[in-house]
Amino acid sequence: MYRYIRSIFVIVSFAAAAAAMPADEVTDILSRAESLYFEAKFKDAIQLLQHADDMLKTRTDRNADKINVKLQLALAHVGLNESALAKVSLREVYAIDADYRMDAQQFPPKVIALADEAKAEQSEARCQSVRTDSRKALDSGNASAALNMIQTMKAKCTGLDVMEPELAEIF
Repeated sequence: MYRYIRSIFVIVSFAAAAAAMPADEVTDILSRAESLYFEAKFKDAIQLLQHADDMLKTRTDRNADKINVKLQLALAHVGLNESALAKVSLREVYAIDADYRMDAQQFPPKVIALADEAKAEQSEARCQSVRTDSRKALDSGNASAALNMIQTMKAKCTGLDVMEPELAEIF
C-alpha cells in the first residue's frame, strides 16, 4: 500500500512540476518583439529585447537565441534610424558567430550593408586580438600557443605571417 501511495505521489509531483514550468520566456519575448516590430513599435521592441539579452548574457548554450535577439535589436534600431546602434548589435551577432550569414533576400539592402560593415569591423577586432595574443605568446616564449593561434587564424587575418620567422626561430 505504501508503494502505491508513494508511486501516486511521485507521478502527481512530476505532473505538477511540468504544469508549473513556464513557457520559454526568451522565445515568447522574441515572438512579441517581432510583432511589435511589424506594428512599428520599435522602442517597445527594443525594451523587450534588451530584457531577453540580459537573460541570455550568462548562457553558453543559447547562441541561436542570442543571435536572434541581437538581430531583432538591430532591426528595431534601423526602424528608428539609429544606424550606429544597429551596427553595434550586428557586431555582437558576428562576435557570437563570425560565419553568420544574412540572407539578402530576407533583409533590405540598408540592413545588409550595415551587417557587412559590422562583420568587417568585428573581423578586424578579432584579428587584432589574435595578433596581440600571438605577440604576447611569442614574447613569453610560448611557441606552441602562438603557433596554434597563427595556424588557426592565418587564412582570416593579415599580419600573422610576419611572426612566422620568429616562431620558427623559437622552435
